[in-house]
Amino acid sequence: MPPAISILAGRLNAQSVRRDTLRFVPTVILHLAALVVMAATETDRVAALAFLLTWGALNFFWLALLRRPAPAAALSLATVAIVVLVSRLKHEIISVTANFLDVLIVDRDTISFLLDIVPSLYRNVAVAVVPGVAAIGLLWRFERLRLGRRPAFAGLFACLGGIAA
Repeated sequence: MPPAISILAGRLNAQSVRRDTLRFVPTVILHLAALVVMAATETDRVAALAFLLTWGALNFFWLALLRRPAPAAALSLATVAIVVLVSRLKHEIISVTANFLDVLIVDRDTISFLLDIVPSLYRNVAVAVVPGVAAIGLLWRFERLRLGRRPAFAGLFACLGGIAA
């Protein structure tokens, strides 16, 4: 067997292929969780498309900053989950869902107002943030795949263009 082929065959053994595919499992699980959130929260096709484009824009934004897919997907999922939970909380309090402008105007006074109205929110925030930060740290530590900034910015601008269209 020629040396080049034997080197490739040695690199592509079954164990290394399994190990490499296992590295993608956290990223795939996070993206599937986002699809579950989309299926649970969006009712029509336009809203689902907007969700997917927003999901892509968030992912590409975090990829441009972090260059690692798993932490980027985790931070994107956390952002989407926070928006969904704030919308549900607002709906429970004043029977109106949160819109894009409400998400942009979340300042210190709004947060202190929410924490005063719902006293158990302190505990819920702490219970969510501490394991979330630890999980993102573990994903950061064990993620080996890195994406360049140019493709990430290209994807970000493509998704933003799709949202604008």
